[in-house]
Amino acid sequence: MINRKHVPWLFLGAVALPAFAAGIEYISKQQYGEEWPFTVADGRISCLPEPNWRGNSISEYGAVLFHADKNTYMLNGTAMTANKKFGYGWKPVDEIWRINEKLKKQLGSNAAFIPRISLDPIISKGLKLCK
Repeated sequence: MINRKHVPWLFLGAVALPAFAAGIEYISKQQYGEEWPFTVADGRISCLPEPNWRGNSISEYGAVLFHADKNTYMLNGTAMTANKKFGYGWKPVDEIWRINEKLKKQLGSNAAFIPRISLDPIISKGLKLCK
């Protein structure tokens, strides 16, 4: 198990990121309009490619992360698994994941779930950073 105290970290302003991240890209609500899935106005996405996890195979995909307001949020299952296995201290995206108000209104108050704006475009963009 990797102790995160021994992993080199990059600091982007107030956001800390493991130094073996493949790529980092700025994204914003202005770019995505109504399809912006977060409650914060902007941030950075990054991807940690699986081979850089020191031989501990988790998945064939990278961990896609969103960095905003001094926090790092997990966007896909690979990120959640890495966080659990290595104890990075990343936060669940639910804290900033925007509710789809149109769909919520259509479903009514008896809906069995809270509809959210899709994360798929952000995750796809993040996975490209791993290549």
